[in-house]
Amino acid sequence: MSDAPDALDLEFRSAIDRILNRHPRHADLLQKIKEGKELRLNPVNIAKEAGRSRSALYERKEVMEYLKTIVTAPRNELKAQIVSLKEANRRLTEERQRALNTAAAVIIRMRKLEEKLPNAARRAKREAERPNQNEVAGTVVPFAPPGKEA
Repeated sequence: MSDAPDALDLEFRSAIDRILNRHPRHADLLQKIKEGKELRLNPVNIAKEAGRSRSALYERKEVMEYLKTIVTAPRNELKAQIVSLKEANRRLTEERQRALNTAAAVIIRMRKLEEKLPNAARRAKREAERPNQNEVAGTVVPFAPPGKEA
């Protein structure tokens, strides 16, 4: 058997192409498309589209290899995409956890400051009500360090 595809190989390959492009000629496959059903690329549909038997398709090693590469190529791409998405998900989960930890630390700090706030407010009120120690009978006494005159 030569490596060049013969007429039967070409029939099966063109049937595969028509199924992939969603332009089959077989009535059953056209009906599936009209009903909105998925048109699967499998030996049964390829044989129907080519007007040959499945056994004739299975005997064509080159066509079966071609079919296998077409079917597995998207799977490999999808597997790579799944790995990429899982990595992105892991990274985003870590970032989310860091953000939650930071937010929790800020909330804890705010609550501690809020607990101190009433005490600070009372202290400020007391200091505001307390007379200035530098005032004597309504006059302000300037403070001069010892040894220097004001």
